[in-house]
Amino acid sequence: MNSTASPDKALLAFLNIMAQFRHEEADAIYDTIASGYDRFADHWDRTFARPALDALFQRLAEQLPADAKVLDAGCGTGRQINEYRQHINPAELVGIDKSVRMLDYARRRFRPAEVPFVQGDIRALPFPDDTFDAVMAIWVLETLSDPQIAVREFLRVVKPEGIVCYTFVQIPAEPNAARSTWAQAAPHLPVALAPAHMPFHHCDRSTLERFRNGLISVVTLGKCCSVDSRLLPTFDQDSSPHVHSTSGKQPFSQ
Repeated sequence: MNSTASPDKALLAFLNIMAQFRHEEADAIYDTIASGYDRFADHWDRTFARPALDALFQRLAEQLPADAKVLDAGCGTGRQINEYRQHINPAELVGIDKSVRMLDYARRRFRPAEVPFVQGDIRALPFPDDTFDAVMAIWVLETLSDPQIAVREFLRVVKPEGIVCYTFVQIPAEPNAARSTWAQAAPHLPVALAPAHMPFHHCDRSTLERFRNGLISVVTLGKCCSVDSRLLPTFDQDSSPHVHSTSGKQPFSQ
């Protein structure tokens, strides 16, 4: 079977799960699917999303100090923790998630002394200003109806010289649209598209990279950056990926 023509069932399942979150209370859904979520999400990360994640971790490794304190915002079951350790090895790592069941699984993986996990809303982080060297959010913002509020919170708690990094997938407006979403990106599955780097102003922290024909975005921001709508998932009815130029740099006006 040609994987570029036929949608991978596990990847479609991941897109369909994500599409549900904007229509219901996401924390209730996460509690329900906590036991099986990793199977779909890990497959997504290993295959379709791998080039985007590699770019994200490379960016972090270049920016973070050796004694970095990192927040995993929307940490879920803690499944990304080992990747953080492998690529950036922070001195301190904290996870926060709204789902009690997801955190139950995370705490089974890591002792509190290793990684403290906090139950809370990433749109109202229970941390003082300027606490973390980096705030990470992987496949989280697309589940929120108001992602801009969360990003503003990330910028509040990151240190002046810190970095905010997040990924999101442009998920379909309705669950049954996942197949057409896949069809838009499938021709580009064999190789990763060269990402479009689009700095927003004169800041060495701000970048936007798009992968898989625009389906996946990787964003980094500094404390001085503003939250632009172009840096967030969209929620209109036409949620098919948009094609972006993949050559050169495209400066955004401040």
